[in-house]
Amino acid sequence: MSADNKIHSLNVGDRVKVNLDVVSQNGLFESDEQQKQFDYLEAHPDEVFTIASTTVDAAATYQLDHPVVGATSFYAEELILEDSGYED
Repeated sequence: MSADNKIHSLNVGDRVKVNLDVVSQNGLFESDEQQKQFDYLEAHPDEVFTIASTTVDAAATYQLDHPVVGATSFYAEELILEDSGYED
């Protein structure tokens, strides 16, 4: 299950998925490096990432802990917060 980010704030350590529809609308792929990152996200749509850091110096404030997509900052609406509990 996922939570609506308009209700819940995102924090360092939160686990999230990337909302590809919103990312593509926002135009993530403005350079070759960003295109590579978007291609990775398209190939792995269900991958869960961890928020590694936040910044107040940019409009897109969230960075993910990942060797390919970690160099890109994301807006809150581009991320889907995953439930913290595990159900088996």
